[in-house]
Amino acid sequence: MTQQNISLISSFYSNDWEIERKEKFHLFAEIDEQNFYLCAISNDKKVPVCFEQYALSQHQNFNQPENILSLYQQINWLKDAVIDDFTVMIQNTPFQILPNELNWLTNNGGWQCTDLQTAIEGKIVYEFAGLMNAALQNFSSQIKFKHPLSGLLNQVSTMLKPLSDAVLCNVHQNAFDMVLWKNGKTQLINSYQMTTPEDAVYFLQLAMQQYELNPNKNQLFVSGEVIQQSLFFTTVSKFFRNIEFANRATMLQQGVFKNILPHRFLTLTGIIA
Repeated sequence: MTQQNISLISSFYSNDWEIERKEKFHLFAEIDEQNFYLCAISNDKKVPVCFEQYALSQHQNFNQPENILSLYQQINWLKDAVIDDFTVMIQNTPFQILPNELNWLTNNGGWQCTDLQTAIEGKIVYEFAGLMNAALQNFSSQIKFKHPLSGLLNQVSTMLKPLSDAVLCNVHQNAFDMVLWKNGKTQLINSYQMTTPEDAVYFLQLAMQQYELNPNKNQLFVSGEVIQQSLFFTTVSKFFRNIEFANRATMLQQGVFKNILPHRFLTLTGIIA
């Protein structure tokens, strides 16, 4: 793997980036198969000062530890930055929701992680390959892992206040996350593989039917890697009448995120908050 296989797709930096990057940072990453999103938060001001998106060439993915190492070697500013801690989320990581009183006892050689959640009666438990953990340790030895759905639940906790019944559909590469809440309480949270927009329509309709929500009345929020002119949004709009883009509950007008569409990166900013 050569560094030419990884491209910097988009970047946002604060006006004082050259000065701030020599201070201490909290570093956050969200990773899917083709993309690596990296965000730096100033230690003192607690404001996002850097956001970068890196993408791999076709037929490569960031589930391969050598690609993560190659990316690390490519980012020059990391070499003179002081990282307090590094929080990582990996999309499409399988998970289970277990009651809080149960312990996670099995480990198949992966990295064991548990996120406690107050929005549901349980904890999200998951694991991923130890080789990825080793590769990510190059960024910082002070590393911790969070499941992307934990960030999404944090965003939903704010959305719950004005709406007692609604659904959130968070789109990312070849998959989407769904959070459904009714009577002010989260009832369902899951991730689904998706090859066409109709796949999302099917699972959304099934969930709303199961929990007696009305596709013509109850709110459907859409977030993530989608725009209004996309095939996904056009297709879903045919089946759900009360549909709109979600807004990040936090970081909406803070730091570099003020330059990014407000329905993107709900999982990432949910963890940063």
